[in-house]
Order: sequence, then C-alpha cells, then structure tokens
Amino acid sequence: MLNRFSYSLIVLLSFIIPSSENFAREVQAEKSSILVLGDSISAGYGVITGKAWVDLVQQQIMAKQLPFAMVNASISGDTSSGGLSRIRPLLEKHHPKIVILELGANDTLRGFQIEQTEGNLQKIIDLNKQYQAKTILVGMKIPNNYGAKYTESIEQMYQRLAKRNQLVFIPFLLEKFALKREFFQDDGIHPTTLAQLMIAQTVTEKLLPMLK
Repeated sequence: MLNRFSYSLIVLLSFIIPSSENFAREVQAEKSSILVLGDSISAGYGVITGKAWVDLVQQQIMAKQLPFAMVNASISGDTSSGGLSRIRPLLEKHHPKIVILELGANDTLRGFQIEQTEGNLQKIIDLNKQYQAKTILVGMKIPNNYGAKYTESIEQMYQRLAKRNQLVFIPFLLEKFALKREFFQDDGIHPTTLAQLMIAQTVTEKLLPMLK
C-alpha cells in the first residue's frame, strides 16, 4: 500500500510532468521559422549529416540565442516549378518569418526558358509576401560552357528579381571558393563538407542582421 507521502508525491508529479511538456511546446512555439527552399546545394547532397550549411547556420543562431529555427525544405534536383508547387503548403505549415529562396540552377539543366524560371521565382516571392514572409534571394552562376550570353542572362535574371522586389540578395552562394577545385566533390558541382562553413558564412552575413 502507498503511504501518505508516496501518494502525495505521485499526485505532485502528475501536475509537474504535463506542465513540463506544455512548457517545452511553448518554448518551441516561441521560435520563428526560417524556411530554406532550395535544391541539392541546400539539401546537403554528399555532405556529412549535420554538417550542411543550413545546419551550421542553425548552430550560429543557437549560439547567439536568437529565437529562430531553420526549416530545410530543400530537395536535390528541384527546379523553380517544383519549388512553386511546394511553397504554399510549406508557408501554411511553418509560417516562416524569412524564406531563403535558392532555386533556378537546375532549370538550366532542364532547358527551361529564362522567362519561365523568372516567372516561377516571382510567384514564389509573391506568395512569401502574401504570407508575410521576407525573402532572401540566392543567385547562382553557371559554367561558361553554356555560353557567355546565356550565363550573363541568368545573372541578370536574379538581379532583376532582387531589384524589382527590393530583396536581400546573395548573388552567388559559392562565391568564397568557386574557383577552388578542392572544395568540390568529384562531380565538380556539389560543394564538399569542408566548403559548407564558407557557404554558411555567406548566408549569415545577410541573414543575421535581419534577425536582430
């Protein structure tokens, strides 16, 4: 049989445990989301688990005790049309304060017209604004073997989008090491685990001022 002390302890714990669970949920709810909508570069293709640039940015946010949590919705091989088809449910689920939009590079591999890519990205930006989320636009530069005119047109597309919508803009995610072969995997396209810190630095230079 339970004595009076044991019974009182059980009753007390029955109140404490649910309260602790509620507190944990409340703490989590207090954090605002930063949604990353990207392709394999942001999905961490070929990178050690937990070492991709999105994870490293989250670590910096935690170290600074900022009330934000990264939500990585990136998919390897994704295009601007794929991102457009996914963005509304993601906005409704996570209610992000900021969306880091890193799409468009795979469009060139699929032979998309620049106008089509630009239109898709603009629609994503419009939806972000509709859901009161700020957009950080991430540009991408493609190899010169696509032709100088086409390469320049891609860069100008991102610049137009950033200027038209007055966005925080990262012109080239791989800027810090693009010409250093040792920071790319064997395919020559995807950054290595070592390169992720430099990508994270490029992102945080633009992101952290927005969080303060």
